Amino acid sequence: MTDESSPVLVASGAASPAGARPAARGLRSRGREELLQAAGPSVAWLAGLVVCLALHSTRAYLSAAIWGLLLLASFVSWGAALVGALSTESRFGWGLEGSVGLALSLFVFADLACVHMVSAPAVVMWSAAGPIALAAVRLRTSRTPRATVLRPPLQRALTWLKRRPSLTVGLGLAVLGTMAALQYVQAVADTNFNIWDDNEAYRAFARQLLETGSIYDPFSYRRASAYGGQSIGHAMVLALADRERLHIFDGGICLLLLLGLVTGFRSYPRAGAWPAIATAGLFALTLLFTPHNLASELSGAVFFLALFRLLDDPHFRDAPPRLHTVLAGLMVAAVCSLRQNYMPMAVGFVGLHYLSLAAFPPAGTERRAWLVHGAAVLGAVLVCILPWVILSIASTGTPFFPVIRGNVFPGYGFVGRCSWAEFLRWALANLLYAYPLGTTSLLFLAGFLLPANGRTRALHALLFSSVGGFALMMYFFQGIDAADSIGRYYFAFVVAYCIAVSLRAFAEVSATRRAGGALAAAASVAVALGLHLVAARDTIRDVYQERITALDAFVRQRGPGVRPTDVEGLYRRVQESVPPGQSILVMVDHAYFLDWRRNRLFLDDLPASVAPGSVPPNFEGPEALAKFLHGLGIRYVAYTWGPPSPEYQWEFWQHRFDLPPSPNGRGDFYKNTARFELDFFKALLAFHSSRKIVFHEAEMTVLDLETPAS
Repeated sequence: MTDESSPVLVASGAASPAGARPAARGLRSRGREELLQAAGPSVAWLAGLVVCLALHSTRAYLSAAIWGLLLLASFVSWGAALVGALSTESRFGWGLEGSVGLALSLFVFADLACVHMVSAPAVVMWSAAGPIALAAVRLRTSRTPRATVLRPPLQRALTWLKRRPSLTVGLGLAVLGTMAALQYVQAVADTNFNIWDDNEAYRAFARQLLETGSIYDPFSYRRASAYGGQSIGHAMVLALADRERLHIFDGGICLLLLLGLVTGFRSYPRAGAWPAIATAGLFALTLLFTPHNLASELSGAVFFLALFRLLDDPHFRDAPPRLHTVLAGLMVAAVCSLRQNYMPMAVGFVGLHYLSLAAFPPAGTERRAWLVHGAAVLGAVLVCILPWVILSIASTGTPFFPVIRGNVFPGYGFVGRCSWAEFLRWALANLLYAYPLGTTSLLFLAGFLLPANGRTRALHALLFSSVGGFALMMYFFQGIDAADSIGRYYFAFVVAYCIAVSLRAFAEVSATRRAGGALAAAASVAVALGLHLVAARDTIRDVYQERITALDAFVRQRGPGVRPTDVEGLYRRVQESVPPGQSILVMVDHAYFLDWRRNRLFLDDLPASVAPGSVPPNFEGPEALAKFLHGLGIRYVAYTWGPPSPEYQWEFWQHRFDLPPSPNGRGDFYKNTARFELDFFKALLAFHSSRKIVFHEAEMTVLDLETPAS
């Protein structure tokens, strides 16, 4: 005889039916517990949303800060869900998974923009679905007990603390976290916008996306010079925050993702990761980051560094090929959507990495396999960039406008003409300029000192693509003589490289028996960090004092973030002078005040630069321009013109046109473009006397091109 409760029977599953009922109840109980744990993040996200909405009119800063964190949580959830669906064994940490989730979100909303379905409710629903998708993937794919996979946050935190080697490491991470939190608060409270780029264009793109469901603007040079990924990020923030909070995307959410990418760095042996994280974290959080405008800077750095983390991962060879194919395709397409000049660097970085794998395949692998894998990544990039290409065709009539000259009028461009000596002097001036780091040259040196091996393959691919990208920026911006202006164009990939070499150099010292070049590289990184902190100490101190002041404003702020202004009322009257549904060509200082639902608006932020389908009819007289606009169904022109405008005034451009040519060929960009601006202003003057004026107040005028002046 055998006892009914015998452990042999229980273990073998041979218990009697009567004994099976408690076991079934236990399984059901555990299943309910797992479901409750899985639902926890979604419930917490929705609770945060309720708090965000409740505080919107009483504590606008706090409400916007919560919304930004909810977006970040959604990006992390979507990224983790995608990684989990592609590979049950792979985990990359919240920084890389958040970057993947952001890339996925940009791809999804680019598709929605193709069918005019971007909206604030769509943003909220997509964001809320992130934690739900993650819970579903974890419950479906986990091979371990659910109680282990979905541990409560407190238990997970205790496990994290046990794995850490010392209290010093925890304190260091706390310091980095505090510095990042201060920058996030400053991004929330920041109301400084570029009076040319932001007010005339970028802020309007976010509103246009939410109100029309898409983005077009075929007359906008700033729109045509990028696919629009950055504007979708701004629109996601604007979905539940006021128009003054757009800095949350680049300076807030992307800064936190950058820190997550640094702290999630994996190195074997593990001891090498801690000095690497500390050094790279200090570089990331003491950057002389003063955004020139709302265009991509930190967001680009996030994707370049995320690509490095993906290709540098210790388990890169062992992971399923489909995982890296999909993730690399999404992130390359995402970074290409942010700025036109990121395209060659992103494609070059990933391409060089796979070419090196094919040329020198790791032991136990075949060259053909890496060639196939690289071709698959290229195919994934083309698929993921397709919605952006469709939007570009719909807007400007060309599929790759940011790469091909497209509709830009010949002569309206950045490329200047100067000697090789002047070109090298210009490159050296930028290399030693303090923005974003005055010690970039030492960090480039560190990359060249690191020995070439399987662990440094991704870093060297990023190094050579960054050097090539920097040289391209020097060539294409020969017409501009201002390092503080051009620095924003190479900021993203240079910052990503500087952080990546900091991580890899210290990791190589601990991983290599004969340190050799790795030790010299780590020393170069350490010297670069020391010189940076000493040389920029006053600026860093001032920056963090400003962030503490922003924290005080954040805590004290009450009421809504923005209130109606006289200027906003003026723009409302301007638009009301035109019948609803009519198309208007607008050249104004504050385009974000306009209602994109009421009229079809064509933003002409840099007049005479681009136009849909063909080059603008410049220097052909005002009637040629009127005929061109008539063919596009544009009857009305609304514009700002005069001394109150920072850009749209005759004297401003006449002064630039009258400047003598630069003896070295530098700085002639604005002199060259001034003649285009002045020609457009001449057409406006002619229309002012020959066409009906339907509105004129202050510096604002609206003309009816189809009705002659009375």
